[in-house]
Amino acid sequence: MLDRLVSSVSRMAAYVAAMVMAGMTLVVLLEIVVRTFFATTTAVAEELVGFGLASLVFLALAHTMDRGALIRVDLLLIRLPDGARRVVELLCIVTSLAATRPTTSAASSTWRRWRS
Repeated sequence: MLDRLVSSVSRMAAYVAAMVMAGMTLVVLLEIVVRTFFATTTAVAEELVGFGLASLVFLALAHTMDRGALIRVDLLLIRLPDGARRVVELLCIVTSLAATRPTTSAASSTWRRWRS
């Protein structure tokens, strides 16, 4: 019973996320038209799209988790054979870990300086 309720709510949130995405598209198109033809701006497009993006992520997250999916782009990975896919994913993991090293180092240094 609870699973059905959660599934229904997450599905509704996904529909709302789709509507938010459509609204963001319309706001950007409106901004383009206003700037092109009237040499002015709506002055709120950036904020609306930013808030829309944040809400879009969180609204779609429940549905994504409910389906057991991952949030990632795999346009290239789905076309690779299994061996090549594993190599590319391992390369991505190593690159991600290497990219986080400066951040963890800076955080550790900041923590040590703050404590002293």
